[in-house]
Amino acid sequence: MEPTLKTRRQLVTEFIRRILVYTSLLSWFGSNSVIRAIALAFSAWIEGTYQLYVGLVRRYTVRGGAGDTLTDVCAERGVDRIEKNLAKVYVVVQPLTANATAVSVGTGPIAGGDEIEVDDSSIFLVADSIRIRNGDGTVTETATIAGITVGTGPTGGDELEIVGALAGAYTPATDDVDVLLRTAIPAGALVNTSVGVPFNTLDSLTTGDSNPIMDGESTSLALADKVWCEAGTSGAAGNIDARTVTDFATTYRIAGAFNPERGSGGLDEEEDYELKYRTVHAPTIANQETLAWLESLLQAGDLDVLRVVKTSGTAIRTLYVKVIRRNGGTFSVAQLAALDLYAEARIRSNLQVSSSNVTLTAIEVEARITLEPGYTLEEVWRSAADTLATYLDYRRWAWGGTVDEADLLSLVNATTGVASLETSSFLPAADTTVAADSLPVLARLSLEDMDTGATYNAELAVSF
Repeated sequence: MEPTLKTRRQLVTEFIRRILVYTSLLSWFGSNSVIRAIALAFSAWIEGTYQLYVGLVRRYTVRGGAGDTLTDVCAERGVDRIEKNLAKVYVVVQPLTANATAVSVGTGPIAGGDEIEVDDSSIFLVADSIRIRNGDGTVTETATIAGITVGTGPTGGDELEIVGALAGAYTPATDDVDVLLRTAIPAGALVNTSVGVPFNTLDSLTTGDSNPIMDGESTSLALADKVWCEAGTSGAAGNIDARTVTDFATTYRIAGAFNPERGSGGLDEEEDYELKYRTVHAPTIANQETLAWLESLLQAGDLDVLRVVKTSGTAIRTLYVKVIRRNGGTFSVAQLAALDLYAEARIRSNLQVSSSNVTLTAIEVEARITLEPGYTLEEVWRSAADTLATYLDYRRWAWGGTVDEADLLSLVNATTGVASLETSSFLPAADTTVAADSLPVLARLSLEDMDTGATYNAELAVSF
């Protein structure tokens, strides 16, 4: 039972009571009496001693600490308080776009330049910078608008005359040729969200230029204009849901902006009770050094670590691990080295650590299907892609787990809108083996309508 803290007045009263018990000769306890002065001196000394005891308990024990004092106590035991952290999210910026219906070479009335007929010229102004791009993005270039004429194109559309000549060959009749308005958005631009958490762009971008943000982007994702944004305030509130971004605070000439994925990385400052729990249990956890402990340790060393697996190696006294990074991409050499040093300083067995990036096993699915009435091939493709990606969820998939071809076939066949499926042409044609230190990821899905022969396929972005 902890002692009850008594005030100086209480201690003086108890001292006088004891004096009365011990002798009946003392009769004066006024403010100017010698005996009261002695009592006050002893009471102040006792009170100071007790206060020092309380201070020592708070400063040097985990149980008695609180606030900044607890932070110092736990840090001395090798456990740092988790501080607030800013969340990040990537935002897709949609450029203003017109569809090209015809391209004429050297026929411009203003300067004899090349002309692009578009279905809508109202989004453009003279002197605008534009990007011309064919359907798959393999032919693309920038140009400047020299003039705009309405309703004079060979098919009755509007015409954009450009400065100079086009370098690439474009065939709007057979290819989806787009004209995109290039709009510059600076770094630090304020982004609004529907939940009131502001974000700021970390880099500048120009719409239409297919700004990359991740390694290994698929073709479809690579053609989108993207930018990483950071929350304006720290905390878990920055881990916003997908489609929470609404627009930019400043009006730009764009079609819109949205976030296809959740925000991540935002943390609230760790509460005292959570810090006490981690500190008290740190020795037990450190002595176990299980895979779960190792994964937690590396995640504490770098918040971008999503999953960890132990692997084999040749060096003695070295722990080999592979890590998969949150939000896509891979860790740099410097980041892996920093992660190794962080882990080595905290492993009780004094092992060295050698970490490397996880290699993903790409899964490609092809199927020939018959659609139910009222469904489009694109609708069914999106639904099947969502189901397959959920099945091949790298966040929960067991290391080295084989991908069952029959499961993939069943998932596609059970997709809403699929009337039947031709099993003889389904790919993959056999179970896909995944290495013990690898994880599967849906890389491509291709569906063919057996009635019309139309095919819809697209590479899926590897996003974590």
